[in-house]
Amino acid sequence: MALFGFDGMNSQFRWYQNDTTVPAQITYNADGSVTLSGRLFNVVHPNGGFDFNVVFANAKTWAEWNSDATPSSFKADCGGIDANYQDWMYYILQGGSSVELTGWGVLAGSALNVNHAPVSQYFGFQLGEGANNYNTDYGIGGWFSYSGVFLYQGEPLMSGMAAGVGDFAFGIDNCPDYTIVRTWTAIDCSGNTTSCSQTILFTSPDVVAAPVANADETSDNRSNEISIVGIQPNPATNRSMITFMSEEAGKLTLEVLDMTGRVVGSLFNSEVLAGVPYTADFNAEQLSSGLYMVRLSSASKFDIERMQIQK
Repeated sequence: MALFGFDGMNSQFRWYQNDTTVPAQITYNADGSVTLSGRLFNVVHPNGGFDFNVVFANAKTWAEWNSDATPSSFKADCGGIDANYQDWMYYILQGGSSVELTGWGVLAGSALNVNHAPVSQYFGFQLGEGANNYNTDYGIGGWFSYSGVFLYQGEPLMSGMAAGVGDFAFGIDNCPDYTIVRTWTAIDCSGNTTSCSQTILFTSPDVVAAPVANADETSDNRSNEISIVGIQPNPATNRSMITFMSEEAGKLTLEVLDMTGRVVGSLFNSEVLAGVPYTADFNAEQLSSGLYMVRLSSASKFDIERMQIQK
């Protein structure tokens, strides 16, 4: 999960969310800094957003953060939790000579530099359980200021150079899946050798309920074997027709989720025939305007498409 917002920005361009089709990356560098990179889309204009590459450095424990000469504290006022603040690490966002936010799609040409906020460094970027100030997950979050060129379809959103403040909230999988292969080789006195290999797979114990909120999700499990063929109309006002199919017979589930991962519509849960298109009618009358996700899943595959509701 990755979210960021521009405070004071026109509401149509204020909020952004992680694009799960482009895996986000976190790198713990040898010098102690942390680099986060990935792609974000605008929740109102999902055909555009920013590629981000940000660096956090000067890591401090709470004892170090709270005892230096600069007055400092922590944030837990927007959905985060403060029970673990003494276990968090505190970082300073590093502004560089190159831009950290590069526009794509309808925001192509946008180029924004970011710097730590507030300038006094009273708050840092917090890393730990509940530290992203958005939910209780393990993650990192904090404030930034920005300046540069902000375009929509080539036209500036602000007169002259854009400037303002915003905030990041990243969720981080702190127990990712990985594999270790160990090989043992024995050699006898005649020089004969024999080898044996062992593969050890480490998997996360956490179950992610909302694929739209997982920054480390990839499209590895997506397959053309099942697919959402179309969503009409999209954007929708009150109703939309969703067409889907599978290349193999089996059971499919079709759901609509909001941007927190909550299921707001269960549309289909039954057996299907191979190669036969199916349709489901989605009633959006009770939902507010915004971006939603349509998720089609089988026992082992899934497909996700965005759906926008405008009223």
